[in-house]
Amino acid sequence: MKKRIMIVCAVFSILLLVTTKISFGRNHPLTEYDLLQKEVANTFTDEELDKDMFIGKEISITKREFLQTRNMFLANGYSEEEAIQATEKELKEYNALCAEALKNGYQVTDEEIDRYLEELKKMTETAENAEDIKQYIKTFGSEEAFWSEMKNVYRKRRPAELFVKDLEKEFAQKSGLAQGTEAFYEKWEKEFEIIKSNAVKAQAFQPADSGAKNE
Repeated sequence: MKKRIMIVCAVFSILLLVTTKISFGRNHPLTEYDLLQKEVANTFTDEELDKDMFIGKEISITKREFLQTRNMFLANGYSEEEAIQATEKELKEYNALCAEALKNGYQVTDEEIDRYLEELKKMTETAENAEDIKQYIKTFGSEEAFWSEMKNVYRKRRPAELFVKDLEKEFAQKSGLAQGTEAFYEKWEKEFEIIKSNAVKAQAFQPADSGAKNE
């Protein structure tokens, strides 16, 4: 049986998933996302998009990253206000975790990235929603551009994944609860929210246009 690929917007962090089985019509989230992305491309230059929107002590969030993430929320039914709030929260948490992972020595090799991308390519070819994935890839302009962006995303994301995985194992040992059980995940979810909150506080993100220096 074909596995259904959870499409992850390659710029996020927040790993927003599109799992709907409806046809790729006008109201499909990926179609809406494509239209929103085209609007961004027609409104801003690459130089403007690459400018920071939020600056933390060790990591920043660009306008491009913010708008891409906001657009995925909008495409999935969020109002403008809800999308902005959700985007800011998710990107701050994700980027703060990436910074924490690097501070704690977590890294990813080029070989690991290449292996991951090869596996992902094979999965996209046999996925139940393969046609949706092809349409999503088109929003990047070309397949080459998509995989290049995925490589950049994975290079940033993987250390955070490993960091969180080890934190989860450590929490399981301390709590005495078995990973995979409902009791464990109920408590781990609360602990993880605290971890993310503390990571965001440590970065002390400031709007880039506030004039405040984050040192």
